Amino acid sequence: MQIIIILLLLIIQIICSSNSSSISFIIIIIIIIIIIIIIIIIIIIIIIIIIIIIIITTTTTTIIIIIIVVVSIIIIIIIIIIIIIIIIIIIIIIIIIIIIIIIIIIIAIILINININIITIIFFFFSSNSSSSPS
Repeated sequence: MQIIIILLLLIIQIICSSNSSSISFIIIIIIIIIIIIIIIIIIIIIIIIIIIIIIITTTTTTIIIIIIVVVSIIIIIIIIIIIIIIIIIIIIIIIIIIIIIIIIIIIAIILINININIITIIFFFFSSNSSSSPS
């Protein structure tokens, strides 16, 4: 577990040292979510082992109560995972929308510059023609 955390910290450091801060932020969020999911899976495995031990050693009424509690805990964990996944999807969609808007703005600026250049070329062309024409 400690080795995994050290590796993740190294990856985060490498990513943060690069210029793109938004991409590194996204990757850090994804890594944190992966760590949370791994921890949740470990907790579920531990709960299942505890259930098996309890089923082997106790009566049926306590088994039913424990199963209900564990099932509710697992349902809560699944809901939390779904919420986290939805949040990730929303963040990714927002980032994609921002990138698309930036690209559209850049294209618009380029097109405006091209239009201004064309207009100035046409203007100079007509002005040079009119001045060179014989009087």
